Formats: sequence, structure tokens, C-alpha cells
Amino acid sequence: LTYVDSKVLTVVAVPVVAVVVSKLVLGGSPLTYVDARDEAMLRRVFFPTGGEVWAVACETSKEHGIPESFESAAVRLGDEMKFAVLDCGAKLPGSGRTTTQRWKLRSSEKPVVFVANGAQTSQLPATRSEYDLVRELRLAAIRRPLEVRNDETFKERCLSKPKCLLVLRGGSELEPAAVKKLDALAGVHAGEIQFAAVDAAEWRLSFEGFEIGDRIKLRRFEAGAHRAVLFKNASNFASALAVKSLGALDAFLASVTDDRLVTLAKEDDPDAPLDLALIKRPKRPPPPRAKPPPEPPKVVPPAQKLSPDEQREREARRRDQMDRETANSAFVAEEADDPPGDDDDDDSVIELDDDVLELDD
Repeated sequence: LTYVDSKVLTVVAVPVVAVVVSKLVLGGSPLTYVDARDEAMLRRVFFPTGGEVWAVACETSKEHGIPESFESAAVRLGDEMKFAVLDCGAKLPGSGRTTTQRWKLRSSEKPVVFVANGAQTSQLPATRSEYDLVRELRLAAIRRPLEVRNDETFKERCLSKPKCLLVLRGGSELEPAAVKKLDALAGVHAGEIQFAAVDAAEWRLSFEGFEIGDRIKLRRFEAGAHRAVLFKNASNFASALAVKSLGALDAFLASVTDDRLVTLAKEDDPDAPLDLALIKRPKRPPPPRAKPPPEPPKVVPPAQKLSPDEQREREARRRDQMDRETANSAFVAEEADDPPGDDDDDDSVIELDDDVLELDD
């Protein structure tokens, strides 16, 4: 009976093993080995389009071999993202920098794995198990809006794209529901629209407050109110249209057409494109400090009334004190009249002549 059971178990187990082996052997390796000199492939991995997500494990000339957890995750998540292996210590074409230097990877954390999802490139924290790695990979694959911190990033990572949705936060963080919606929309429109966000309390668009801002229906800045603008980059002119609210963003992106976007041209010269930029808002002066409340007036207790005897006694003490002070003053003045070194009490000297003064017996 035992022999029959083991035989049955063996027959059942073979197809299960075959499924795993088919992915590794029959279907080829799920890992793509990228040559650091292949500029076209590097661009595809570092800046994916069309919704692609790349998970990259680093190896160097000194350290070969990929963790088993990364290979297992590649088999498990092969339908969700692509997996690659790259020598992160090799110099990249053009810049001469390495992948570690280009993306500021922390080589001390093992294994070194980073994810490029088309919106940002982020390194994963060090993981010890396949479960932890799969969880971190899925979190990193979420396309969150790119955080814009200056005008250079705005032009390079937003305006240079075919389409970019810029979220203008009203000086506060987005609500969890809005963050969840933006992450979902960024995934739906991956490869089509770049999502970005900026703190509108610190930065403003160069056309805010002008007629062109009103034409694209951009509301004025209000603290706590979030806005959004969809930009389209054409060959010569950019166009844009503001979104009424983040709550209507999904419906807006689903229905907006290019002919509804407003061409951004100079007001005094319609044939010239508008200079688009982020401008730093002046810092608001700190609110004046509240003045401390005035101190309550000091209450002086009324003087105690003395009896006639007490008044006479106090007057007598005053006279005695004044007499003593006067006597001391006279003594000091008399001592001051003596020349220095003269210790005699009397300056007059009486000399007696023995011839004149005779004493009779």
C-alpha cells in the first residue's frame, strides 16, 4: 500500500514540477542580461514607455550571481513587469558615469535592486525573502506623480513630454483618496501622460493671473484647494487646459480632446510661443508677534498712621542721626587741614628760656 501511494504521488508531482521548469528552461530565462554599452536598451530600461516596468538587479565585475529571490520573483511577476540584470559598475556611454553613480544607488545594501516605471527610478530596500521582494517590487511599480521641486525639473520632466498633467497642490498634502486616484490614473495612462505634482503655495505658473490663465480656465490660488493643468507639447506651441477639480480628473482625462486645449501664445504676439516656467513665490513675512499684556499696576499699601508718641520718638531718632552725621563731617574736615606727615595735635610751640625763667630755692 505504501509503494502504491508513493507511486501515485510521484505521478501527480511530475506535472507540477514541469510547470516551473517550463518557465525556466522551455520558455527561456525570465531575466534579460543588459549590456552597459547598449545605449538603446539602456534607454528602454531606464526610461520605459508604453506602460512597461523594469526591475533591475545589479552585479559587478567583482560580485557575480543574482539572488535566488530575484529569479523567483521574476518567474512569479513576469506578467506584471520585466526583469533585467546589469553590471552597475560599468561606465555608461556618453556620460562616463556608472549606473550606481547615475541613479545614486546605495551599493552597501544587498542585493542592489531598482525599479524604473517611467515616472521615477527608485532603489528597493534590502530584502531577505522572496515574499518581501515581491511586495517591494509591486509597491515600486506603482506610478506615482513625479514631485517637481524647481523650474528645471518642470521643463525637463513635464513640459518635454508629449503630455503632462501637473497637479498644483494647495499648500498641503493630498488627501489619501486623491493620492489613490492619481496613482491609479498614472497607471492607466502610463506611456501616454506624465503625471507630476508641485506645491502651489511655493511655486506658481508664469501665466497665472494673466489673460491666458483665464482662457485655460485656471482658478486662482487658494490655500488648501488643489488644481491641475494638462499640458500638450507640440512642435512649436504648447497647449493646455485646466481641470475643474481633482474629483473630476478621471472623467476629464477620459473625455478631453486635443481641440479643447488652448494654445499658449504671447498675448502681445500671437505668433510667438509663450515662455512657460515655474516662478518662486515671494516668502510671506511671518505674522507679527503678539504683544505681551501690560503688567497690572502695583498696589502700594497706604502708610500706617502713627500715634503722637510714636511720631515724637521717630522725630527724636532722626535728630540724633543728623547730629551724628554732622559731627562726623566736622571731624573729617579738621583732619584734612593737617599737612601730610604732621602727627602733632597742636601746631604752636612754646619755648622756655632758662635765663628768663628762674626757680628760687
